[in-house]
This record gives sequence, structure tokens and C-alpha cells, in this order.
Amino acid sequence: MAGTLIIKGGVSLKGLQREALAALDECVTVFSNRGYEAVLTSARGDRHGAYSHHYKGLAFDLRSQHLRADEKQEVLAAMQATIGPDYQCFLESLGAPYEHYHVEYDPQHVVSYPDI
Repeated sequence: MAGTLIIKGGVSLKGLQREALAALDECVTVFSNRGYEAVLTSARGDRHGAYSHHYKGLAFDLRSQHLRADEKQEVLAAMQATIGPDYQCFLESLGAPYEHYHVEYDPQHVVSYPDI
């Protein structure tokens, strides 16, 4: 992992599958290459949608509020390009206090987030 990963209090990497951990490593590098620390805000814990990949250990969330507004979409595109087509990246709740990047391993692209 090239870069710094900060794990929000109460969040754990426990239970994340290797596919999610590999993507997390790549995403941390994307943040680092742009001069930012990556902050993991959710993994398997917390409450998510009924069919969320978080519960399977195949998804995680990274903080986005600390990025410059003009870089948020660029970072999203860089993460998606880096981790590849078996993963999906979303910038959820843009402008809201809980805005974040959601990253999930989903090679069949079963979308479970219709209200993004």
C-alpha cells in the first residue's frame, strides 16, 4: 500500500474479503498520488441497504469531503480505472454531510443502490 489509510473510529477491516482489500489498497494509492490521505469510513459494520455488498465483506466506503470539489470526479474515475471492471465505484450523496465514495466488488454488476 503506497499512501496513508486512516480508519475511522469503530470501523474494522475484519471480515473484508481479499477482493475488497485489494481494491482498498489500490484506492489508497489513488488518494496518495493526489496528495490526500484515504479515510475508511465503513466496511462490514454499520447499517446499509438490504442487499449491500458491505455485509458480504465486498464493499467499503472512503471519505470524500476533504477533497477539493474539482477533484472528486477525477479521483472517482481514477479509482475505477485502477481497480478495473469487476468493481463499481460511486460518489454517494454529493454535497451532503455524509458524502463518500462507495467501492464494491461486483463482477456481475448487480446494482443495489437505485437512489444514488
